[in-house]
Amino acid sequence: MGQKIKKQLTIDEWICHYLADDSKYKDTERFLGRLLDICDKIVVKYNSPMYNKLWSICRNSAKWKPSKQRVAKFFINGFIKNQKKVEWIDNCSPVPTEYLEFIHTKDHYLVETALSTQTRMLITSDSTLYDTLHKLEAQLSIRTYMAEDFIKRYPNGFK
Repeated sequence: MGQKIKKQLTIDEWICHYLADDSKYKDTERFLGRLLDICDKIVVKYNSPMYNKLWSICRNSAKWKPSKQRVAKFFINGFIKNQKKVEWIDNCSPVPTEYLEFIHTKDHYLVETALSTQTRMLITSDSTLYDTLHKLEAQLSIRTYMAEDFIKRYPNGFK
């Protein structure tokens, strides 16, 4: 029997916003707790908008209210500083030129990151990106999920 491939989750900046949001940080904390217990990883491209946003959490979360500071600290120590839970990548597969016009320029780095993983999963809160990648799923082999649904159901129901 072959070894099961761990999921490599490409996520966009929603996680940073959800951690700071009074109505979403608890669901985000539950999701992160489940993710920490499973061997799956978050994948982040170096020097990308997501990369910069993650480090801004490190710098700014001390100003948050205590309940959200606790969740931010859990995220920072359990993920950002944990090589077993975050895979930092530098060289990514480019978006095939025939699909560049369909994907907003600001999202190219996310698609490149997802294309550079074995499991090609992208979790977003951007409905335009979701719709675009859903239409291109057969061509790009990227499975795209809406963040709100994904964090509530993870890990059940996701291949």
